Amino acid sequence: MLAAHRLAAIVPALLLVAAGGARAGDDDGYARSGPYVGFGVTWVTDLFEDEAERYASDLAGAPVQVKIDDTWGLQGVLGYRVLPFLALEAQYEFVDEFAVGASGGGASGSVDLSGHVLTGNLKLVLPTWRIQPYLLAGVGVVWYEASGSISGLGQVVFEDARAFAGRVGAGVDIYLTESLLLDVGATAVLTTEEVSSNVTAQDLDGLHYVAAGASLEVRF
Repeated sequence: MLAAHRLAAIVPALLLVAAGGARAGDDDGYARSGPYVGFGVTWVTDLFEDEAERYASDLAGAPVQVKIDDTWGLQGVLGYRVLPFLALEAQYEFVDEFAVGASGGGASGSVDLSGHVLTGNLKLVLPTWRIQPYLLAGVGVVWYEASGSISGLGQVVFEDARAFAGRVGAGVDIYLTESLLLDVGATAVLTTEEVSSNVTAQDLDGLHYVAAGASLEVRF
């Protein structure tokens, strides 16, 4: 009778998460429902250097070399664990100054490009006790700020003050206690932000990037 009762409790969890071990996490409180808050740091690399180089070369009418340095960022999250395998969250990420440099073809100079991204995420968690892998996807807005200038490319401006952003990622939550965890993961942020110039009708679009980092989160 006891064995049958345990089997009846475990099978639905197996079907929901497509893996074993979910019941153990729920028993120990690691997969319980409730709010959480977190803060962390990220390493950020751009995904638009090649497109920026082609765009700059088109503007200059000659080959231009563009170099975009990796940078660091900060992120914060406010979420709610709805079910053992599901959480909803709001995530803000600050990207601290991509250094965009251009040279050749009559172009020279640099621009520091910083970004802000706010998304609402759906997080799917595999609640396997203290170590819980996850996938997430979200949508929201992005806005960039630029300082500096690059001569020889005309007047370059952002098309929109704010643009659509999508976020996809994966990682793992490592529980240090039932109330404190380390979130290690990576996300790709895809945007519809466009850059235009008075030199040509062609735009540079898709200022995408990838961020990888770690956050400490507190569960309540």
